[in-house]
Amino acid sequence: MPNVIDYQLPLHLIPKIEFDNLIFISQTLHQIGEQCLLVGGSVRDLVLGKKPHEYDLTTSALPETIKSKFKRVFDTGILHGTVTIVIDKLSYEITTYRTEQGFTDGRRPDSVKFGATLDEDLERRDFTINALAYDFVSQKLIDNHNGLQDIQNQIIRTIGDPIARFTEDGLRPIRGIRFASTLGFTICSETEAAFNPTSEITSKVAVERFVQELQKILLSTSPRLGLQKMIEYQYFPLFTSYQPKDQPNWDLEKLFEMAPKECLGLIWAIAKEICFSETKMTLQKNLFRELKLSTAIEREALLFGNLFPALLSYSSKSISNFELKANLLSPIKQFYQSQNSETLPSVWKFLIDFFQNFQSTIADQISRIIANQDPLVLADLAVNGEWIKKIFPQAQGKEIGTILRAILEFIWENPENNSEKQILVHLNSLDSLIK
Repeated sequence: MPNVIDYQLPLHLIPKIEFDNLIFISQTLHQIGEQCLLVGGSVRDLVLGKKPHEYDLTTSALPETIKSKFKRVFDTGILHGTVTIVIDKLSYEITTYRTEQGFTDGRRPDSVKFGATLDEDLERRDFTINALAYDFVSQKLIDNHNGLQDIQNQIIRTIGDPIARFTEDGLRPIRGIRFASTLGFTICSETEAAFNPTSEITSKVAVERFVQELQKILLSTSPRLGLQKMIEYQYFPLFTSYQPKDQPNWDLEKLFEMAPKECLGLIWAIAKEICFSETKMTLQKNLFRELKLSTAIEREALLFGNLFPALLSYSSKSISNFELKANLLSPIKQFYQSQNSETLPSVWKFLIDFFQNFQSTIADQISRIIANQDPLVLADLAVNGEWIKKIFPQAQGKEIGTILRAILEFIWENPENNSEKQILVHLNSLDSLIK
């Protein structure tokens, strides 16, 4: 029998349109004798006083029944009883109660059986904090596994035997670490003790699923906690040839807070700088490609991965505006312009915040350069290739590029001279440049 609790969830945190849709779905299924409850992370978040990011529903109704009662329903995981109801352009995943049997590959059940009870459906879930369900019709909370108490005590605990749960899905230990990192909870000792014995199952997880969880750790409020667990239980070697440092550079962990959340490549580069070191074996490899990051994220990560040596060396010395522009600001602006990205202002703020913590003089230099809109890339110059051809008809191909680069370097030193007149005066003084 379900353990029914009279608990007042802060339902006001659910936007009205979402709340009305959830009530409509629940009542529609209740009217035909079916159960329908909000379940999992959305209930957990409400207990924590947070607005849920998404709303998952569990029901006694079969997918065919759901499809017959709502206008727009799409198969999104039909083999596992999951369909998505769309109302007012908003999506709600709803899954039929089920039991699961056999996990040969350590990733997914060999067979799924519908017609289960709510109790059976909740029992198959990973952690107690994710096994809460809320009935909008009765306004009651279902808590069969003391998830409410574990949330209040900030504990991550599996439902039942942790080794059995982790053997069913090798990603679950990583998810447990992710929840500890994002929620600031402690993993209970019995659950954590099952990490090592089930690592072979975890090694079967697709790298893409691992990376999804790891990225959530990097974006969490406590990325260090998650990364330390990953290193402690040797999960990284299961998915990459890169070995963690014996002594991670935790002095840089504050960079996670500074980094714009939209700059995922930057965040991955910070993680690499903190946790991994290059070896003879990895010099010819690419950590970000091994982890199968998207091309855009990989490129951004490589940009900052290559810039970190300069960033860190500049943090302990003074440098000229020219060096700052040539080695740092210009490559960054060139990259984001080529990506048609609107995140450049956020990146400038990150750089200023970074140096404010290490070398305030450089932070001031960057602030002035950005505020003055000093030219940093070829597109910022008052002249272009066509202008070069008019002034120097004999210049061809690569020679035009060489001239433009010389102009850019001149303007880095003398940003006030970014005009056709001053640039021409400068070029005429360079006898060796134009043959």
